[in-house]
Amino acid sequence: MKKIILIALILRLAVTSALLIAGGPRMAMGPDSASYLESARSLLESGQFNREGHPEVIRTPGYPLFLLPGLAAGHVVEITTGLQILLDGATVGIIFTLVRSLGGSRTAAAAAGLLFALDPVAFVWPVKILTETLFTFLTALFLLLAVLGWTRKRPALSAASFAVLAAACFVRPIGVAFVAALFGALLLFTLLGVMDRRRGALLCGLLVLCTGLPIGLWSLRNERVAGYHGFSGISAINTYFYNAASVQATLEGVPFEHTYPWEKTILWEGQPTTPAQLPVWKGPVLNEFRRRGLAILREHLSLYSRIHLAGSLRTAFEGFKFDRLGSVGVLGVFIGQKPDETPSGAALQGRGFLARGVAIARHRSVIVACTLFSAALLALGYLLAFTAVLSGVPRETLRIPVLLLAGTVLTFILVSGGPVGGPRFRLPALPALYALAGLGLSFLQERFGAPKSTV
Repeated sequence: MKKIILIALILRLAVTSALLIAGGPRMAMGPDSASYLESARSLLESGQFNREGHPEVIRTPGYPLFLLPGLAAGHVVEITTGLQILLDGATVGIIFTLVRSLGGSRTAAAAAGLLFALDPVAFVWPVKILTETLFTFLTALFLLLAVLGWTRKRPALSAASFAVLAAACFVRPIGVAFVAALFGALLLFTLLGVMDRRRGALLCGLLVLCTGLPIGLWSLRNERVAGYHGFSGISAINTYFYNAASVQATLEGVPFEHTYPWEKTILWEGQPTTPAQLPVWKGPVLNEFRRRGLAILREHLSLYSRIHLAGSLRTAFEGFKFDRLGSVGVLGVFIGQKPDETPSGAALQGRGFLARGVAIARHRSVIVACTLFSAALLALGYLLAFTAVLSGVPRETLRIPVLLLAGTVLTFILVSGGPVGGPRFRLPALPALYALAGLGLSFLQERFGAPKSTV
């Protein structure tokens, strides 16, 4: 395990350092970084969770709190990226321990950790001042504590796992959808007798107490300070400016970007304005965004279902594209491949499909190789995870843990669909996916007589 963690740390340190050296601190900034930094500065300076002088209801305070050490020290990029590298190393250790706690061999556990350590979807994100790395770590920690609580019959560990899950929701509000899915699964398994009813009822109660209570209290805070009816205003923005806009784009037969509401003049309170001019921190505005977006989705439910499913499939299977990180040009310069060396579309016209592919691969060889490597790791992970589900569910002692891991992968893929679905949103599912892959490898070792190390 220590060697695998070391590989993960060295790889992430090398990639992060290369990008920051070649591109400077701007490489750490994503489209959402400024909002997290501004609310974190408000916490540091006034103790108030504000942005632009108003109570912040779009973001939740989990990640801004994580940024405080770097802001307080005056080196937010260096300290935050360093902490995120360490969190990724800890996630590798959690995956290893998770496989071992379910009876997997040391070889299989090491392989599971190595899959996560080498997956480009995982190792490129510590460079960004974004929530991905922290949320993935908290999700992995929740899974480990939940599995230990179940296998050891320790309610205290189960309660701790739900508390960690609540913290994850305050980092990325998408966690609320996972909490709802988990509660539904627990309730269903309890009613159907898949798990002991007293134990199932206890877990449902602990989940409501440890996650529902803090989520509900923060929603009440948003209602009180800003008049917003919900846990995070980002859901209202996503509903209107992404999901509903994608439906409108399809109906109009134009690319999604052409109907993206941020680029259009809309009517607000009877006056033409652009969304950038709207006071988006005010709850009633966000409530209206959500109302309008949901109305469009309900009217075209079948169409949006297809759009959402397509996004979920991209999240599940699309290979990682370094362009999504904004690092292709900078990384190319750092490794000696200049962006202007890539042949233009006009220069490629008249060539066959294979010739075009060879020309692009030759000029972007490292990028293409990383993309193919990511796809190969993902295919191996899914194949081994499928083996784990087929072999683990029939075993009574492993049934619930295996269903938890498989359900985690499925839930994050399904809720991350829509017009912007892609490999970035697969990241929080990777610890569960690769833990299942480790179990699948261990089952194959048993089946074909490979020695199972227990040292």
